[in-house]
Amino acid sequence: VYFGDGTPIPDETIARIGEIYEELCVEFPWQRGDLVAVDNMIVSHARRPYSGERKHLVAMGEMISADD
Repeated sequence: VYFGDGTPIPDETIARIGEIYEELCVEFPWQRGDLVAVDNMIVSHARRPYSGERKHLVAMGEMISADD
């Protein structure tokens, strides 16, 4: 993993970021028909391993900058 200028981010920094992600993680039990809407400008998101089918639908809006 690298900074924007190409210099490597130290492994211990990446490990700490992973720990913080786990500490702040919000999870809930999914049920058939559930929907999640995510604003990529204000949250980080991921998923745990799973089995079974899933369906992705994506809606994109106009591009904005964080300054907006």
